[in-house]
Amino acid sequence: DDNTILLANDTGIHSITYVDGQPVVGDFIKTEEGHYPTMLFKDTKDRLWAGQMDGTIRMFESNNSTGKIFTIGKRNKTTHSYFGEDAFGTVWALIPGLGMYYFDQSSQDFKRFEDHRNARHFLVLGDELWLVGDNIKKITVDSMGKVKARNTYATDLRFKYIAKSSSELLFLATETQIYSLNPDGKKVKMKRVFGSSDPHRVEELPYESINHLDFTLNEMNLNDVIWVSHNKGLCLLWSSFFQNVTGLGHNNVLALSTTSNGEILVTHGPVHDILNQGNSISFREENDVNNITGLASNKGEYWYGSATGIVYHYRNGRSVKTIDLSERGSTIFFMSFDRQGDI
Repeated sequence: DDNTILLANDTGIHSITYVDGQPVVGDFIKTEEGHYPTMLFKDTKDRLWAGQMDGTIRMFESNNSTGKIFTIGKRNKTTHSYFGEDAFGTVWALIPGLGMYYFDQSSQDFKRFEDHRNARHFLVLGDELWLVGDNIKKITVDSMGKVKARNTYATDLRFKYIAKSSSELLFLATETQIYSLNPDGKKVKMKRVFGSSDPHRVEELPYESINHLDFTLNEMNLNDVIWVSHNKGLCLLWSSFFQNVTGLGHNNVLALSTTSNGEILVTHGPVHDILNQGNSISFREENDVNNITGLASNKGEYWYGSATGIVYHYRNGRSVKTIDLSERGSTIFFMSFDRQGDI
C-alpha cells in the first residue's frame, strides 16, 4: 500500500518504493536468523502480521519495532500461515496441520477457534469464514467469534486455495485446476476454468502446482484477469473478448445495428434484440418482421429493409408505416442514419 511493496525472504521483510521513477529496495524489518517470515498480512489497524517457518506468528505495530512473537501450540515447522480479518476487526489465522485461531483483544493473544487442521487455506469475507481442503466449509461468526451458522459442502476434489475476484466471485484451486464457486443455499455450483490459446479449441490448464490466485480488472471489458502463481512461473488468464449468445441460432448474420440505448439488433431473417447485462447476455425477437436484410435505429425509431425491397418503420414496438421500394430493386443490403436523422 501507499506505493510500497513488501516482500519476505529468509533474511527478513523488505520494501520496494519508487523514488524519481526508480525502484529503491530497503529493509522494512530485520528479523533474527532462523525466523524466516512467510506469509504477510496487514490489518485495518496497520499492524503487520507475519507467519514464520517455525510455526510462530510475529506482529509488528510499526516498521521500526522488533515485533511481538506468538507461539501457537508446539513449534512445528510450517511453510505457510494464512491470515484474514472479519467485519468486526478480529484477526484470524489458519496454520495447516495445527488449526484455526483468532486474536483475542482482551488477552492480547491467539486463542484456538476449532480444529480444522485438515484445512489447507481459508478466506474471510465479512462475518463468513470459508475453509477449503478435503471439503468446503462456510462458518458465520458474530462479533465475539461465536458460531452463528455453518455449512459443509462435500466434494471429491481436494482444494488448496480460495480467493475472491474483483466481481465478488469465489475461485478455488486444486493442485492443477481452477474452479469458480457459486453458493446456492445448501449447495454450491462449481464451474471448471479451462484454457484456450486459440479460439478453435478448449485446453486443460497447464499447471503442475498452483500456489496463489489474485485478480485485477481488464480495462477493455471490465472482466477479471486472473493471476496464477505456480511452481514454474506466473501466468495470466482472462475471459475471451468474444461472447456467445446462448440459444440464438448460428445462422448467417445479414445485418447488425446498435441502438442509442446500447442494444444490438441482429437479423438472420427475423430480427433479434441482444441484451448485454455484463456477465449475462440474453435476446428477444424484435417485432413481427422477416426476410430482413438491412437495419437502422435511432432514438426509438426502427427501420427494417427486406429482401423484397420493402422498408418497415416501427416506433416503440408498433408499426408506423411501410414503404415499397421494390420498383427500384429487390434486396436492401444497407441502411444507416446520418447526423441529421435522415436515412
